[in-house]
Amino acid sequence: MESRETYEGDTLRLHVSVQTMDMSNNTLILQGVSETIKIDFSGTSLPSGVDENKTISVRGELTGNGGDWTMHAYEIKTGCPSKYEAEA
Repeated sequence: MESRETYEGDTLRLHVSVQTMDMSNNTLILQGVSETIKIDFSGTSLPSGVDENKTISVRGELTGNGGDWTMHAYEIKTGCPSKYEAEA
């Protein structure tokens, strides 16, 4: 993401790797190429298959608070690993 400020308040979809999960606070920490963003998933369900070091797709609204950035998730999806496996 070139400039997070450009996208503040917008609904975005991110495809990123889960770095840390905090189930007690309904948050995920996602690590992209150059940014780390906290995901608040209290407004949606967390699908099975979400785990640390797994890639997920998140749709939500990006908000900033000082230097910290949070996405309030509307939707979280995981991929189906079998569709990416090579055919034998």
